[in-house]
Amino acid sequence: MALYVQFLRKQDQEPEPLATVDNVICAELGAATDKRSWFYDWYSVLGFKLASGSTLAQLRTEHADDQLMLRIIDAIDKHYSIHAYFGR
Repeated sequence: MALYVQFLRKQDQEPEPLATVDNVICAELGAATDKRSWFYDWYSVLGFKLASGSTLAQLRTEHADDQLMLRIIDAIDKHYSIHAYFGR
């Protein structure tokens, strides 16, 4: 079974492309974007966990010792609602 996650803009609940989510995170943190990799590898770290049903609150607890990852989680929470689902 495949796991999926969508980042829905809070203002209109429309899905946002992952590259745009990465750009928003970078803008929020004052970091440069990179077209070849996710900032701080956030999607590889958080994406699967969010798709698996973890909440942002759970991820905050799990990454409590990583200040940069906490700032990324805060940026995601500020701009997006998470929609996780599974399919074939």
